[in-house]
Amino acid sequence: MDIADRGFGFDAFGCERESALATYLTFKLLHRYWFRVESHGIDNIPATGRAILVSNHSGLLPFDGAMIGVDCADKLPTPRLVRAIVDHSPFAWPFMSKFFLRSGQVPGTKRNFEELLTQEQLVLVFPEGARGPSKLFSERYRLLPFNVGFAEIAIENRAPVIPVAVIGAEEQAPVITGSEKLGRRLGLPFLPVTPTFPLLGPAGLVPYPVKYSIHYGEPIWLHELPDAPAEGVLDPGAVGGVVARVRERVQDLVDEGLRMRGRAPRSDRAVAARAAEPVHGRSVPGSFQAAKTATATESGAVGATVTTADGDEGDPVEDPTPAATDTASGSDVVEVTDAEIEAEIEAEIEAETDAAPRTLSSSWRARRPPRRDDGKGRGRGHPGGGAR
Repeated sequence: MDIADRGFGFDAFGCERESALATYLTFKLLHRYWFRVESHGIDNIPATGRAILVSNHSGLLPFDGAMIGVDCADKLPTPRLVRAIVDHSPFAWPFMSKFFLRSGQVPGTKRNFEELLTQEQLVLVFPEGARGPSKLFSERYRLLPFNVGFAEIAIENRAPVIPVAVIGAEEQAPVITGSEKLGRRLGLPFLPVTPTFPLLGPAGLVPYPVKYSIHYGEPIWLHELPDAPAEGVLDPGAVGGVVARVRERVQDLVDEGLRMRGRAPRSDRAVAARAAEPVHGRSVPGSFQAAKTATATESGAVGATVTTADGDEGDPVEDPTPAATDTASGSDVVEVTDAEIEAEIEAEIEAETDAAPRTLSSSWRARRPPRRDDGKGRGRGHPGGGAR
């Protein structure tokens, strides 16, 4: 791992070769024995030249970035030093500033970012920002909105963007709750509460020994996309569309990593739960996104069943209206669209909601004592009412 030494043992950003090597050897132990990292698609990272790694961010402390750095130094044919773009807050902490600078991390400014690409460096960014590590455990593996700065710089400097997904960091420090107000008083973006912190003090910040898997996607050349803004004319709307593509690709990698681990992504679980949820005594047949076709019997359309794309049969269709006739088989075929099914279910819900007796409200009104006026326009129900 070479650095652009300016003659004093450091590069222009304060990185020192010996310190970077010592940091790599330390975190390599965590990479191999604590997190037991598995890598997929690391050959998508170019061996030389500028490139931007865009990853999800989680885990309270930035061990995910350290594991990506060890991965690129340990598993690429030619080891590469990953230069992470870091938020400004760690550089204000005692001793932490020197550690970050000596190990190769860089304060997050546009000038620093562009200079790293000019030096053909491998740059790591977390577009979720400081909000990513402070996500609650209930929001795990759901990406927050991305900042757009990396996309503008990638387009202007014609650098490939490589989407990265880290699986496992969400469980290393599950955040139950937290306080931004208390965090700001301590100079932190967020003061978290986990099962072990602050109960165990600083020891509660030690990450749990969860297994990591890191997935690297194929490079995306943002300036070559059809909807990319023209060079030098960065339309905010066009840049936002490009960023949305990158975010979607990172989310796809996260979902793919969860499936490889044997866990259904949260999006899949939500769809499955919605499809299996009983609606007033009957189940919705399949997903609303699947194509649905109802085939009636020769004796009439009543009693026909709805068949989804996955082969499941639902409840009989009541009084369907034939929309087309299959002349070859002589049977009526009814096309049932998603909108029709959703409208039917919404109508049922609205009808039953209107017809349902409001027992709680009615009983409360029946038990409420009559309102008495005290002559001053205030009743006994008023906080200031009643006889004095």
